[in-house]
Amino acid sequence: MKLKNPIELIIYPRQPKGIGIYSLSKLENGEICAVSYHYETESWELQPNKWIKIIMDTKTERVPEEILDLNGLGKLIHKKFSIL
Repeated sequence: MKLKNPIELIIYPRQPKGIGIYSLSKLENGEICAVSYHYETESWELQPNKWIKIIMDTKTERVPEEILDLNGLGKLIHKKFSIL
C-alpha cells in the first residue's frame, strides 16, 4: 500500500481524544486509508484500518486551525474536502 503523491486527503484533519492529526487519504490504487501526520518528519504515515472508524466517529473533533498552522499544514484550513 502506497499513498498517492502528492497526498490526497479526503476529510478535514481530526484529533481523536484531542491528540494528534489524523485524516483519511487515497492510496495509489484508489482505496481509502487512515493516515496520521508526523510533525518531526513533516510527512503523513499509514495507520491500521481500525483508525478509519475512529477518525469518522462523530465525537472526534476537527483539528483547530492554530494547530494545523503551527504544524505547517495551514494550507488545509480552507481546502474543500469530499467529507466534512
